[in-house]
Amino acid sequence: AIECFYLMKEKGFDPKTETCNCILSLLSNSNRTESAWVLYADMFRMEIKSNLHTYNIMINVLCKEGKLKRAKEMLRIMESFGIKPNVVTYNTLVQGYSLKGRIDGARMIISEMKSKGFQPDLQTYNPILSWMCNEGRASEVLREMKEMGLVPDSVSYNILIRGCSNNGDLETAFAYRDEMMKEGFKPTFYTYNALIHGLFMENKIEAAEILIREIREKGIAFDAA
Repeated sequence: AIECFYLMKEKGFDPKTETCNCILSLLSNSNRTESAWVLYADMFRMEIKSNLHTYNIMINVLCKEGKLKRAKEMLRIMESFGIKPNVVTYNTLVQGYSLKGRIDGARMIISEMKSKGFQPDLQTYNPILSWMCNEGRASEVLREMKEMGLVPDSVSYNILIRGCSNNGDLETAFAYRDEMMKEGFKPTFYTYNALIHGLFMENKIEAAEILIREIREKGIAFDAA
């Protein structure tokens, strides 16, 4: 992707911000963070203006690199240039902090988000739910989500099922599976994989084999998430 940028320059074309953002996004999604920084530096050198999308991508790059302090500094830099953050900006930061287990930091981002008039959504809370699930504290996040008027989606349920299965609480994991179905969400291979993994961990081989047969009978693709 980055080769296209330099090829355009060689051919005498001036890449626009949108073109650069597209390439930056591809590099970020493929975890080529070093290449993303090279392109970002060249944008600055070539006086190609960064916009909200540019900053959101680079904040995501910093979060992927675990550089949370710099990610927050990037937020301040964009604000100093008069570019206001959006929900994506804050959700990206919350996810970055959550993946590192920095839940207090994630909550501080949410507080700032609210103070700026943005309403946290499921994409805000699901990363926090994922970490807290591993800590056996999912109920805290679910209560907070309920207070915000947020109803768990299929991603939320899969997070809960995986967390409970990993913690050996299979009864609760299957209860969440039943609840997600009651709410109209179909279990995916990801759902079954979490349950089967939990059953194998508890040496419940027969129960795991029953679920494997159920996957086949329902025609759920084994590579689906």
